Amino acid sequence: MIQIKKIGLFLFLAMLFLQTKAQDELMPRMAIGGQVGYHLSFMEFAGGEPVRWDYFQGMTGGVNLQFMSRKMLGFETSILYGQFGWYEDNNLLQPVGKKVVHRIEIPLYSHISIGKRRLRLLLDAGPYFRFRIKEETEGVLFKGTVFENRSLDNGTSYGLSFQGGFAWRSPSLIVQLRGNFHMGLTNFFEPIRSELEVSAERSTGGSISVMIPFGNKYIDE
Repeated sequence: MIQIKKIGLFLFLAMLFLQTKAQDELMPRMAIGGQVGYHLSFMEFAGGEPVRWDYFQGMTGGVNLQFMSRKMLGFETSILYGQFGWYEDNNLLQPVGKKVVHRIEIPLYSHISIGKRRLRLLLDAGPYFRFRIKEETEGVLFKGTVFENRSLDNGTSYGLSFQGGFAWRSPSLIVQLRGNFHMGLTNFFEPIRSELEVSAERSTGGSISVMIPFGNKYIDE
């Protein structure tokens, strides 16, 4: 897991390097719109094995803001609501309940758009922050055992996120279809204090966003 996190940090720094070395003519342009998506989250706890081997299914949705400082390079952020969590099972791997964690997520992406026509290849990388709103317990979660109290260790988590996909751009509309991977770093710099704390978190999924651009219009759109 530590090796994967090091690779993620390297890719993020590489994206920042590309941003600073770009030689395109400055052509500021902004876009704002909405995004919906579906993801699978997976958590491991310091006490041992994952709580359940299958991924927790959840939805995300919110608003997007994109700023293109150059024709191919820019910055993108979102304010998203998402559902995360895990399933609990017994010794026979039979589900007995689940815990749903409601969060607000704010990613900060370096955004690369490759192409000269309306169809573009997209590459994004950057940090993200998730803020817990509330947790809900459903089912009989190991009543009378220590695992009944298993929870996130704090209300704020962070990590690195990577996206890739395609965009269709016109002077009046931008549609983006992307897959994503989130790698949690919450306990990367901190010691684990309890076997009930999350020691690793990751999620993968996809999203579609629709935005309205304003500002400079590029010739090839």
